[in-house]
Amino acid sequence: MGKSKNNRKERRQNARHDPTGTSGTTDGDEESNTMQPTPSDNGTNARSTNPGAAPIVRKLASDLKDDRSWAAAAISNLVLEDSTRLELLKGGVIVGLATAFKNEQNTEVQLEIAGAIRNLSSFGGEEVCLEMVRRGIVNALLESFPKIQETAAAVASKTAPASEDEAAELKYRLDLSEQVILALWSLSEASVDAVTEVTQSALPLAVLPELMNPNHSFPFKLVLAAAQFLNTVTEDNDSCKRRLRNSVSFSQSIEKIISWSNTPELGVWNENRIILKVLAANIAFNLMDPTDASQQTFLENILPTLAFCLDVNLAETASVVAEQVNLELPETGEVDVSQLTTKIETTFETAIATANTIQLALELLSSTFVDVSEEDTSPQKEEDGGWQDMDADGEGGEGGEDEDNDDPMAYENELSLQIQSESGAAEGPAEQQSLLSIRFKQLSENGLISKVMNLAGSSLSPLDGIAAASPAFPCTAALRTTRIRSFECLQNLLTAADTAGWFIANPAESIRYKSVDVVEAAVSGLWAIARGLENAGAAGAKLKSPSDSAVLLPDPAHIQALSEAIALPNAPDSLQVKTVALLSILAQTPGSIATNQLIGDLFMRMLKLGTAAPTAANTLSYYPSVEVLSEVLNAVFDVYADAAFDYDAPVFVAKGYVTVLKECYQGFRSRVKQVDKRRMKEIRERADEALLNMRAFIDYKISERKGK
Repeated sequence: MGKSKNNRKERRQNARHDPTGTSGTTDGDEESNTMQPTPSDNGTNARSTNPGAAPIVRKLASDLKDDRSWAAAAISNLVLEDSTRLELLKGGVIVGLATAFKNEQNTEVQLEIAGAIRNLSSFGGEEVCLEMVRRGIVNALLESFPKIQETAAAVASKTAPASEDEAAELKYRLDLSEQVILALWSLSEASVDAVTEVTQSALPLAVLPELMNPNHSFPFKLVLAAAQFLNTVTEDNDSCKRRLRNSVSFSQSIEKIISWSNTPELGVWNENRIILKVLAANIAFNLMDPTDASQQTFLENILPTLAFCLDVNLAETASVVAEQVNLELPETGEVDVSQLTTKIETTFETAIATANTIQLALELLSSTFVDVSEEDTSPQKEEDGGWQDMDADGEGGEGGEDEDNDDPMAYENELSLQIQSESGAAEGPAEQQSLLSIRFKQLSENGLISKVMNLAGSSLSPLDGIAAASPAFPCTAALRTTRIRSFECLQNLLTAADTAGWFIANPAESIRYKSVDVVEAAVSGLWAIARGLENAGAAGAKLKSPSDSAVLLPDPAHIQALSEAIALPNAPDSLQVKTVALLSILAQTPGSIATNQLIGDLFMRMLKLGTAAPTAANTLSYYPSVEVLSEVLNAVFDVYADAAFDYDAPVFVAKGYVTVLKECYQGFRSRVKQVDKRRMKEIRERADEALLNMRAFIDYKISERKGK
């Protein structure tokens, strides 16, 4: 447990949501016989019509430009609502939009169609996006890239339009480019097939880098769209990496954007321009060769951007959002209500944009360390050649009894031999540890750890009363997600840490939150801090000098909050295991006998509950799993390993913990034997080891007291 992970793509896809709550409502069969793409003689007049399509979709095939423009604009608005979007999906809107976009020759109308496609991909949810990819939307959008390339070349040439009509056409083309790229970005976030289609096409990877060239005067929104799209398609995409790594001009553009001194106009929150620097840094990280010696220079270049992005007061932002929610509109005539409404909406949009930028920066910061510290997690081939979940006779599964005989001594002897043969762990390379040390030194010097901790510790209580139906609710979700990402980043950084001399922890706030995700993130961060301190000596130990001391001193309220986290009705095993691991470290703080007793009593209660015969009473309240019980036992072994500890006699001995362990032994053994060896191999192995150590620990503690 505890190994940090860097599932960047997975996190983004999991975070993707359907604002209208109708993901998966498309009906492929109903749409399959509606409007299909048909070739036209010259691409202008021959348009397909299908009586099975919705009337408004058929309007997209009208010979009249105004009809097509009106239909596209109407669809663009209708897809924002769940009920009307569903009807449009049944009426063939996906294929209708794809066909109309490919056939349209008027840039203004094509822009309206692209906007409708973008809205459908943004609000339809993942299932709708997958259907759009399957129906050929990506291919249709890619066919517009020659026009986008011409537009980019016209802007790069710095040649002024010769007439007002040319200026208007250029404006339409620039807006069209933005809408096409944003639609492709949404589709690529949802579908690997979309990324594959984009990568296999030659023009996108030639045009998109050119749009990010800071030497040209492209509209900022278009540049931002190109950066967001490239950030997605360059992640874990070897084909894309090979092509872009060889582009000297693109590398220079990225370096210039990242550089704090070369592009100071981007180092501001105004219009959220800072996000372009973060995206450029992410793209550079995606393209980086792991063997490249320039990694250290890369980190040095992005530190100013990360420090700027993470130096935000989330609590203050939450208060500003809450103030706008509670703002009472004045009587008509006193002020322009429409202007006030626009100001409120701008506040909400700014808060969401800020939160998204911080999350992106946290992700990049975390990735630069996890990438170095992660061990090889490739699956090892099993000796039995298995992947077999069943016994030879077809039986097996959780809840089934083992084939082992019931002789406890024979059972434990077998476990002992197995554990001895599997013990041992490899140390990481010295080069890896050296690189980590350098990076952590830079983090410390730039105050990034403290900035992340400040974000994680921000109070968002002003948002508590905001209802889901409120226009401010997306702000609430974005800010709370940012706080969770801060905890996750902190956990990854501290888990990767080789030393903890500069970690100063002050867990002053209780973790009683409604969201289990927030609770687990908070516990993970605290556990990572505690483990870092433990590696530096022990939780509460003095480091090299008094000024460098770092301690975790929980009070009873903290222990109670952690106890409640374990017993939450929907608490996953992962949260319970991390909480027990954290409590195990806190219990070992020298001079804190009262804290040790609180934690020790909790562990004993968990063991009693988990080893008693399941009844309606304890299963409805709390019944810890075998995985959690194994973690509790390992914690007990660590905390009370030596009678010399100041808390051993007044707690372990005086409270009769050894008697509790003896009473729980058979119950735990029975539960362990019910865990299937094949389906739940890792859990069973840890439980077997805990059971073997439990018997030895009981004997050891009894003999230890007799020897005194």
